[in-house]
Amino acid sequence: MDRNATPELTESTHGSLADTTSFIEYIATKHNSLLTPVITPRFVPRSIVHNPDSDVHVSCSTSSALMTGLAALSNTHTLPIQSHLSENAKEIEWVQALHPDCSSYAEVRPNSNFSLSSGVLNVRQLLNEGVKVGLGTDVSAGYSTSMLDAIRHAVIASKVTALTSPTHQPLTYAEAFHLATVGSAACLGLHDVVGNFVPGKELDMLVVDLGSINSAVDTHDHDDCSSRFQKFLFLGDDRNIVHVYVRGRRLVHLVQTNGTGSIK
Repeated sequence: MDRNATPELTESTHGSLADTTSFIEYIATKHNSLLTPVITPRFVPRSIVHNPDSDVHVSCSTSSALMTGLAALSNTHTLPIQSHLSENAKEIEWVQALHPDCSSYAEVRPNSNFSLSSGVLNVRQLLNEGVKVGLGTDVSAGYSTSMLDAIRHAVIASKVTALTSPTHQPLTYAEAFHLATVGSAACLGLHDVVGNFVPGKELDMLVVDLGSINSAVDTHDHDDCSSRFQKFLFLGDDRNIVHVYVRGRRLVHLVQTNGTGSIK
C-alpha cells in the first residue's frame, strides 16, 4: 500500500516494488515447485471504517503506478495476481468509480463475509454467468482456516440467499466441495494439475476415518458412501484425518484409527 493507509503500513511505490522483487527472489532460492509467490496489491480499495450503524468508508490504497509495476513483475516472473475487490456494496461502488475502464473483476470467503456483515454472495448467479468461483479462508476477518468451515458456510450463505430469492437454487454440499477443490484449482490456473483424481494430475489427498478415536461423527451400517462423505463435510474435523498426501507422497500420519468408516 503506497497511499491512504496508516503511517506504519504505508510504503513508497519504489519501496513496495523493491520488497516484492526481493521476496520473489527469496522464494526462488528455495527451489521448491510447491511454492509460488502471488503478487498482492492490498487493496484496490481498503476498508477504513466498518460500523453497523453507518456506511462503510473506503479509500484507494494502491496507486495506479504501483499496480502497473506489480503487473510488470507478474509478467516478468509469470506469477499470479490476487487482491480484494467487491467486499461490500459501498466498496463495489467505489471500485467502479475508481476503475471505470475495468469490465470484470471473482474466491469466496463466506465466513469472513458473515463475520464482517459485509454481505452474502450469490454464488449461484456467478456460476450461471460462467464466472470461475473457488472457496478460500481468511486469516483476519474470518475465524477459521479450515476448508471444511468454508464449505459449510458456503452452503449456509447460499441458503440465506434463497430465503430472499425464491427462484434461487441453493448450493448442494457436493457443489460446495467442488468449489473448494476443482473450482479453486481453476481459479489458481491449476485445473490441469490438481483438484481431483483424473489420471495424470498430481495426487493431493486426505485419508479420512469417520470411526477414528474421539471422532465426533456417528456412522451407521446403513450409511452409504455419499452419506458418510456428507457427514465428514459437516461434522468432521482434524480428528478424522488419518493421512495427508501431497504429490503422491504421504507427509504425516495424524490420528489413531480403529479402521472403520474410512473414506478417501
